[in-house]
Amino acid sequence: MKAIREFWIINRAKQQVEVYRQPENPTGGGSAWQYASVTACHSGERVSPLRKPDVSFGVDQLLA
Repeated sequence: MKAIREFWIINRAKQQVEVYRQPENPTGGGSAWQYASVTACHSGERVSPLRKPDVSFGVDQLLA
């Protein structure tokens, strides 16, 4: 099974974008996947996807 390399959650309740990266499966179990990097981005910050680092989005824009 392949892991999703990166995903974002637009969390309007907390007014942040949560960025999950670096999937890992430390035990090798089918449901043991977790993300080594979890970042919460807030108003005024920008975030870029791994595959297109030259493209960025404002958190405020994503929360609108």
